[in-house]
Amino acid sequence: MKKTVLALAMFFVALGINAQDFYVALSGGVTGVTSQKTLRTGGDLKGSYGEGYQGQLRLGYLFDKTFGVDLGVGYLYGSDQQIANSNGLDIVGRARAFGLSLSGLVNLSENVYVRAGLLTKLGGRTDIVGTLEQGPLKIDFERDNHGKFPLGFNAAFGVKFKLNDKWGVFAEMEYQGIDVDADESVLDTYSAYLGGEVLQPAELAQVLATLPVEAQMQIGGLITDKVTYVDNPTPGQPESKSITAPYSSFGLNIGVTYSFDW
Repeated sequence: MKKTVLALAMFFVALGINAQDFYVALSGGVTGVTSQKTLRTGGDLKGSYGEGYQGQLRLGYLFDKTFGVDLGVGYLYGSDQQIANSNGLDIVGRARAFGLSLSGLVNLSENVYVRAGLLTKLGGRTDIVGTLEQGPLKIDFERDNHGKFPLGFNAAFGVKFKLNDKWGVFAEMEYQGIDVDADESVLDTYSAYLGGEVLQPAELAQVLATLPVEAQMQIGGLITDKVTYVDNPTPGQPESKSITAPYSSFGLNIGVTYSFDW
């Protein structure tokens, strides 16, 4: 135990000698679509949930003047993506997600650098907001889609300028390549109307019974409390075929850095 404590103490002392090589970077920016992918199984609309606005906080360490590494956390505020818009069905999705990245950094010169590494999503969801109209029947609904743990990669090219010994500014173009496999979809809220009159759940069930089977299945899938996505769905169960949500993006980040000098 004493040896462990001593080893840790020596490690932090050694780390403290070069603590001036630590830096913090805070940035914000806009992200756009790189390669569009289908957003919904069986649909023909394409896009990326990675499109929107992003903020990042990165903690980095420089081993020398050329090489370094940084650990970053980010938050994505996704733009609306049209998922469906046909046969009376109109659905819009938008991402809200926290991410984590681990990147290696190379200073090509005093003012130019590149960085690349691994990227994942720590948490978040895709908000699904939709409307379905079948004749006089109208249903508004909201769902939260959650994904499985993903792994992707990122790469950036940037320029930086020192303001003084501690502060600096930078701008970079960053690519993030990552897809998220769907895990489950949970119904937040829904409301149904017939000819403008509100329908209670029991009344909605009666109306659905008069519709064609295909329409019943479509509406039932949209207002099911919880849908689990699996590779091989069981017939008759609230399961759906696994889908992959695209989150890849290409964006511009602008920010400031602060270098420690302990």
